[in-house]
Amino acid sequence: MLDSRPETTGESAELRRALEAADPATLLLSLVQLTGERHWLEAAKPFIRGPMNYQEFMPASLRAEVRDRLTEVLAEIARTGTMPPRQADDALLREMMAIATGETVPDDYIAMMREDLTCDSLPSRSLKWRRPPGPAGFLHHQRRSPPPARATAAQR
Repeated sequence: MLDSRPETTGESAELRRALEAADPATLLLSLVQLTGERHWLEAAKPFIRGPMNYQEFMPASLRAEVRDRLTEVLAEIARTGTMPPRQADDALLREMMAIATGETVPDDYIAMMREDLTCDSLPSRSLKWRRPPGPAGFLHHQRRSPPPARATAAQR
């Protein structure tokens, strides 16, 4: 059987090394987030029992397939300079979180994760200064060293 993977040189070889070192479950979720390809979740579901790396038992062949596909996706992003215009809907996010945790995830957590995944340019996340601080204001709030310790009665 011929190897259909592209040759890895330079940056792609560095990417492959990084993906080899990364947690397979995290790579799986990243791939699904970027592509929306749900079939990866079904393939991995029997092999992930919780969020810790010792709770993931994906076969080497499935890990390799996930890394190969993610390499393709990331190479395409690097080549075109554009990210896929996709955001997981609540059903996909729920499915991803359930696979990652190995259990059903309540709706409240979906809403919380949705907020964490939302672009930081939301008005609700912005800071509105009543009066913009000048440089002196920032200096005032710099971390100071703790005050000297007081001598105890025994040390006096």
